[in-house]
Amino acid sequence: MISELRLAARSLLRTPGFTAISVLILAIGIGAVTAVFSAVEAVLLHPLPYSKPSELYCLQSAAFEQVGLFSLPEFCAYRDQNRTFKGIAAASTMSTNLVDEGEAQFVQGLKISAGAFDLLGTKATLGRLLLPSDDLPGAPRVGVISVSLWQRSFGGRADIIGRMVTINGNPCQIVGVLPAGFILPLTSFRNDVCIPLQADSDPARYVQGSLHFLRVFGRLAPGVTPAQALSDMAVIWKGLRTQYPSDYSGNGTNRLPGLAEQIVGDSRPMLLTLFGLVAALLLLASTNLAGLHLVRAISRQHDFALRTALGASRFRLMRAAVAESVVLAVVGGVAGLLIASWGLRSLISFLPANLPRAGDLQINGAIFAFAALVSLFFGLAPAFAPIWLATRVDLRSALAAGGRRTAGGPQRIRHLLASVQVALALALLVCTALFLRSFWAVSAQDLGFKAANTLTVRLSLPEVGYKDAARLTRLYDRLHPRLLSVPGVESVAATSLLPLVPGLATTQFFVTGKAPSQISEAPSANYRLVTPTFFDTMGIPLLQGRAFTDKDDVTHPLVVVIGAAIADAMFPNHDAVGQRIDIQDTAAGFRTATIVGISGNVKQTNIEDAATFDLYVPYRQMDPIAVAWLRYRTFWVLRGSAPAAALESALRREVHAEDSSIALSSVQTLAQVDEAALASRRFTLLIVGFFAASALLLTIAGIYSVIAFGVAQRTREIGVRIALGAKAQQVFGLVLFEGLVIVAIGAPAGLLASLGLSRLIAAQLYGVSPHDPLAMTAAVVMIVFVAFAACWFPARRASRVDPMVALRAE
Repeated sequence: MISELRLAARSLLRTPGFTAISVLILAIGIGAVTAVFSAVEAVLLHPLPYSKPSELYCLQSAAFEQVGLFSLPEFCAYRDQNRTFKGIAAASTMSTNLVDEGEAQFVQGLKISAGAFDLLGTKATLGRLLLPSDDLPGAPRVGVISVSLWQRSFGGRADIIGRMVTINGNPCQIVGVLPAGFILPLTSFRNDVCIPLQADSDPARYVQGSLHFLRVFGRLAPGVTPAQALSDMAVIWKGLRTQYPSDYSGNGTNRLPGLAEQIVGDSRPMLLTLFGLVAALLLLASTNLAGLHLVRAISRQHDFALRTALGASRFRLMRAAVAESVVLAVVGGVAGLLIASWGLRSLISFLPANLPRAGDLQINGAIFAFAALVSLFFGLAPAFAPIWLATRVDLRSALAAGGRRTAGGPQRIRHLLASVQVALALALLVCTALFLRSFWAVSAQDLGFKAANTLTVRLSLPEVGYKDAARLTRLYDRLHPRLLSVPGVESVAATSLLPLVPGLATTQFFVTGKAPSQISEAPSANYRLVTPTFFDTMGIPLLQGRAFTDKDDVTHPLVVVIGAAIADAMFPNHDAVGQRIDIQDTAAGFRTATIVGISGNVKQTNIEDAATFDLYVPYRQMDPIAVAWLRYRTFWVLRGSAPAAALESALRREVHAEDSSIALSSVQTLAQVDEAALASRRFTLLIVGFFAASALLLTIAGIYSVIAFGVAQRTREIGVRIALGAKAQQVFGLVLFEGLVIVAIGAPAGLLASLGLSRLIAAQLYGVSPHDPLAMTAAVVMIVFVAFAACWFPARRASRVDPMVALRAE
């Protein structure tokens, strides 16, 4: 076999054109499918980095079904009363400041049950992780940090263990370093700092109406099924409803999805769609390769016949030809891995920020094995049929024909393969057109605010020094004139959460005097605390009434501005201004507010969602319960004519001049916020567009090779036609018609395939029908144009055949 592989390599080197094109086709197909499979493997198939991950489940509360979060008392009830879990842990995201020796830096962290790491089976890189004893009331303040923070801020020094730093204004001892790449289940961002949750010493532990902010997960006890755990949770839920009927009056149900399922979330359909599309591209590449092998096999019929006459068996001939395919498969596979490695780096740069487990993308052993199998299968399979056809040649006719190529049945096969390529390319083009139209539709959405000429920043304040609303208010009052004095700044405002920035802040409300029978049935609205200049700075129009003023403070009655969606739904007579609503934004429950204005609708959480309910409250009238989370995530917006870089430098200078313990993060323009919201669609469009472009190139190559080879076979026939009086235009049209026949056969099949494929991607489309006629028409026009371009040069060559030369060659 070694000698046959050596001879195969020599044979391929004698035909560099065929070899180079075959390797290129294989490399493109294998590289693309391997790169996308890397993402599928990392997100969907790669085991979670925890001990026995199949036993881990996400608990979702029936009391807050919108996102399934738990309150502190709920978590403690399920933790202490369950009989089906080996352990239950909770965590909440935490934006905080860390000060070591110098300027405060913003870090993303977690408050987490100290026993969570044992539950997950996570081991420390250095020192130790949090222990159950760290959760006890009065325990010393300790924390663990990530590898990246350890290396970035502490130089990776081993003496970090035991070091005292300041977190949230409080001294904290670092006791360990998390393993590299550790991400807590249910959160997709890096965790730089983890500190104990200490649920039992939190005052909200015994306040049943406290906020729902905890993500809870657990490990089932041995032999317990998810159904048994849900029954156990239902008993605890029933007890909570009986004990606290006013707080748990809803009819919701607990949920218990697997941890892997919950982490993957909505990414599964997108990744599987991309994998299906790249598989179609690989199939197209295979049909193209089969056509090339068929052309090569036909051109070697005389050689095969001569070897057969000298005693070579058909099996021996097929082994020699298969050896060539093995060499091509190996070389193409290696080239494909190189393309996949490059493509993976490019893929990572375009990945949406919210794609879970994106940090696990790499070329590992599983990816290498997958690439090897794909290379062998798709390198060998396209060659078998052509080789079999070529070795069945009739000796007498093949030897009598000499070195001339013969037409016949293989010509129909070549045309069929080219038609299959047209069908696959057309289906991919239709999908690309649908995604492109969806992207345009999403991009054209009215966001409800003006993104131009704005810079935003997130401020994180230390807990020490900013424990009450009055201190926060005074800071805002001092910062506003400071930032407004920056050259080029025209307007400044602050808000508790920017539109389209990840995060959830909602509250329930109802029209005063029209309370629902159960509080859980009250509608929910996006809740924002804002400064008086917010609407003007953000460019959010006020449709009726007024904006907030400095007089809207704690000494005056509570006021709100509502979004137009609330006004339309709750006040159909357009008399919302002056009406009163009750909003649940205090620890004690609802408080009554007067509506003073109606704003335009704003895309708060997702560009693709319809208008939702929005509630704006003046920051001077915040309830004390808001201080804890407002302290960690206040967003300031600066609108002006100065360049963003100059504004950022001045912004940092002014903030640190006010208080050096304030950390700044997420400095970006509103336009960048908008782009980030479109990242997922842009990623899908770019990938699908790349596949479609590759499919077009392969289709051009396939049609060209078929038509060019046909012209070469029919040179004598064309010479005779011209000698008998056929004009060059007629010969040109004859060859061109052959290419259009290929399109006419493949296009209907491609349209049918696109109908089925479009149904699979329908859930990912926006503002366009899966059967959009414009997308299909554009794809067909593109295919016809591509076919015309591929046939042009062979047809032109055929129309210039010299009949005397063609006939003399016979």
